[in-house]
Amino acid sequence: MRKVWIGVCIVLFVVIPLLIYTGRYQKPIRVASPGYAAEISFRLDEEGTPRYSVLYGKTPVVIDSPLGLEFRQGGLLAQNLERTGFERRGGDGEYTLPFGKQRKARDRYNEITVSLKEKVKPHRRIDVILRAYDDGVAFRYVIPRQKLFRPFEIVAEWSAFRFPDNHSCWAQRLDRWVSAFDRPYDAISIDDLRPESIVALPIMIRRGDGITLAVTEADLAGYAGMSLGALGGSAHTLVSKLSPLPDSGGVCVRADSPHRTPWRVIMIGRTPGDLVESTIVTNLARESEIGDADWVKPGLALFPWWPDYRSDAPGVPNRMTFENQKYYVDFAAAGGIPYVEIGPSWYGPEHAVAANPDSFDLAKPDPKLRLPELFDYARERGVGLLLWTHWRNVDRQIDSIFAVFERWGAAGVKIDRMNRDDQAMVEWQETALRAAAEHRLVVSFHGASKETGLRRTWPNLLTCDAVRGNEHNKWSDRVTSEHNVTIPFTRMLAGPMDYAPGGFDNARPGEFAADYSAPKVMTTRCQQLAMYVVYESPLQAVCDWPGAYRGRPEFEFIRSVPATWDETKALDGAIGDYAVVARRSDKDWYLGAMTDGTPRRLAVPLAFLGRDRYDATVYADSPGADADPKEVLVSQRRVTGADTLAIDMAADGGCAVRFERAK
Repeated sequence: MRKVWIGVCIVLFVVIPLLIYTGRYQKPIRVASPGYAAEISFRLDEEGTPRYSVLYGKTPVVIDSPLGLEFRQGGLLAQNLERTGFERRGGDGEYTLPFGKQRKARDRYNEITVSLKEKVKPHRRIDVILRAYDDGVAFRYVIPRQKLFRPFEIVAEWSAFRFPDNHSCWAQRLDRWVSAFDRPYDAISIDDLRPESIVALPIMIRRGDGITLAVTEADLAGYAGMSLGALGGSAHTLVSKLSPLPDSGGVCVRADSPHRTPWRVIMIGRTPGDLVESTIVTNLARESEIGDADWVKPGLALFPWWPDYRSDAPGVPNRMTFENQKYYVDFAAAGGIPYVEIGPSWYGPEHAVAANPDSFDLAKPDPKLRLPELFDYARERGVGLLLWTHWRNVDRQIDSIFAVFERWGAAGVKIDRMNRDDQAMVEWQETALRAAAEHRLVVSFHGASKETGLRRTWPNLLTCDAVRGNEHNKWSDRVTSEHNVTIPFTRMLAGPMDYAPGGFDNARPGEFAADYSAPKVMTTRCQQLAMYVVYESPLQAVCDWPGAYRGRPEFEFIRSVPATWDETKALDGAIGDYAVVARRSDKDWYLGAMTDGTPRRLAVPLAFLGRDRYDATVYADSPGADADPKEVLVSQRRVTGADTLAIDMAADGGCAVRFERAK
């Protein structure tokens, strides 16, 4: 018996303390969200590798996933680590989002910072910050100031996301690093992905119990954009993949310590709609770099390029000329539309400008367009002009060209064809936003990667592309209604998306044919109306030509719909099947409902209206399988929050409703 007690004492007072000291036996450090909805925990395994896990309620949603960075000098920093300290803190604040899904956002979280150091030479140091919100978790690496990392080069990040099962997911799979990030989202499973896969963020994951997750990133600055691929040899596991710098031999990040990586974000909700309402991405973003952003105005923008400058006015040609652009400015002014986008041909032939941008000068517009006169004409009518630009032209002339645009009277720029999210491009985008803000220009990024909360840091960034939208109907048949009800729960989770809704030449999918000069859409007109509510974009395009809208009562909905919101409610939906979203602007509410190729009847409770009475104007599909997809039934009724609205949607259809508070 005495030997047994001696053995117990050796274990208690020698072995366990030794294991703890060497980092081979450490209890996980846990941090729960303020409302205890989510929890993220951290531990070091027996190899000294950092690992984390995530609970949602009591349900494991991410399990025992390794973390680490790999450097060109010194190799992998993910083993033989010991904990040298940790710190707990919490935050609870409110901030204003000048444009977006809601006016006020609450930033309420708990977090821990774990300090680590290699137990063997060269004794490199790294910190991991783990943060828990009620609607998700996030983590990032911090490289403290140290001689070993002044400077440093990262060749890979080994942040893994291991799931308990082979869940369903919706993934945008790229075939190369250079991309416009506008591929469709494929409905697959996690194990369908391969180590060589390049999955653009966000990726949406649905568990069998209905819990939904999305992986994305926030506060991307001074670092490479992240994609995902399968982690070889580990089932149900994805791992980060960083975009390499061009011609760098595999280097992804060049920086100096101290340095922070972007946040790796896992959004979590009971339903897909919970993620639509979440502000976790902007919560994690940096505060505004613009002191006074009152000059930044959200709104609708006519998009003459999409209908190929079509006109029905006598003497106005169907091509980009001074008279043609005046025609679009006149329609915008009459309809209260604040912006018109001036397409690529303003400073050179469209295809030449796109293929050989270095041959053109942004300060030298085509004299036949009479651009100074056009700016004067638009200004007198209260319409702002947005100038399309190739990013390489902007890059070459960035020290002077925005001052030129300001002097001309431009309201903003669409910067296109970036097609990368490596560190150099990420840094360049912030340079462009800073320069544009100095000259009071709003910005739309086209041919760019997804948003990462940059709109909070630079409020003059009103929208981003990274989506397969109506533009693709000019040459593709893949902008289906199923795709349209997938992207609210995938791409839109990262932030505003420039889909360019409003197509009024509507065709059934079986009758659709891509046409560059006279594009159609393969949805009902009501689905196009609903997009103005379902899709988030403070700079929302009105894509068709004036003749398509003139005299149509349903165009009144587009004219009336705000581009930014005080409140958002995702009322119902299933990824790839249908979506119902309500948004409030001041006292009025707007509702958009969209369905895939299946006709659908929904009963939508109007509890979000509260106790007040509202006059509802409903824009609904014409019933019947053979109904004209262009036909819209407009009706009015008085409703309150106690009512339920019956919505009937045709195949590929939708419904749009404006609720005006009754006087």
